Amino acid sequence: MKYRVLFLMTFLIGYISAQTNSTGNDTIFCDTKNTSYMVFAEDVSLCDVGYPEDYAAQVKGNIVFVKALKQNIAPTTVLIKTGRDIYFGMLKYKTENKRYYYDFKQSSSGERTIKPNTNGQEAEATKEKDLKSSTIKSETVSRVLSTDTALKAKMLEFIKTKNEIATLGFVSPTLDASVSVIRNDHDNTYLKLILKNKSSIPYKLDFISFQYYQDMIKGALRKSKKAPIDVFPVGEPGIKEVAAGKTELLPYVIPAFALANNGYLMLLIRESSGDRVLKIKINGSLIQSSPQLVLSNGK
Repeated sequence: MKYRVLFLMTFLIGYISAQTNSTGNDTIFCDTKNTSYMVFAEDVSLCDVGYPEDYAAQVKGNIVFVKALKQNIAPTTVLIKTGRDIYFGMLKYKTENKRYYYDFKQSSSGERTIKPNTNGQEAEATKEKDLKSSTIKSETVSRVLSTDTALKAKMLEFIKTKNEIATLGFVSPTLDASVSVIRNDHDNTYLKLILKNKSSIPYKLDFISFQYYQDMIKGALRKSKKAPIDVFPVGEPGIKEVAAGKTELLPYVIPAFALANNGYLMLLIRESSGDRVLKIKINGSLIQSSPQLVLSNGK
């Protein structure tokens, strides 16, 4: 009986260890100056960051770009879904970070791996190859990126809509930002973002995240909590920089989501060569009451 118990305990410990290792639980180190890259074998369909106000994540095909938004911040969780696989790990700020490339592509044996690239030239070549493979392979219009021809046509017409909203955004000594037009169709929400760079330094777009916050009310006497839902643009501008002293109109298209109670959409934009972070909050009621997108051909 004693040996049976020992065998059972050994078997359970081995089973639990195998299950834990199979989840791909790793730590991704980040800082505020450089971008960390997570590369997967398949396109990423879901990326959820536990505390998005401290860490920003952007998905492009099979690559997740991650950067810390503040210095000396606490770690947070990250969950990523690709195909049938789910990866769970931690994002952690590191002042003297030297590792930015994480390879999660499956090996031939089906095991998940994470490999630091110690060879600088090899790392750069691999990173460049992966980035090219995730780039949109269609004609790029100066203001719009989309693989869907019909959606691209809608965006090009939508950006011409006259500005209607003057209350969404903020004004600062160096940068003004606002959402001036909102439209909806059957599947998506269209946002016209205006960025005015009043400084003498170009504003280089790095990350832009869209998160729906929905009220989660549990009981009449309990305080409601906001549960963020990450969504990724299905259409975005081709412009990646706002020159010094210039103003740009940037169209974004995100999946539509019906928000109840006090739900809202939060836009967070960060520049790649600086610490200017833009935040714009849009109430769900405003989004749902916005007009439908109507094209010149009536469709």
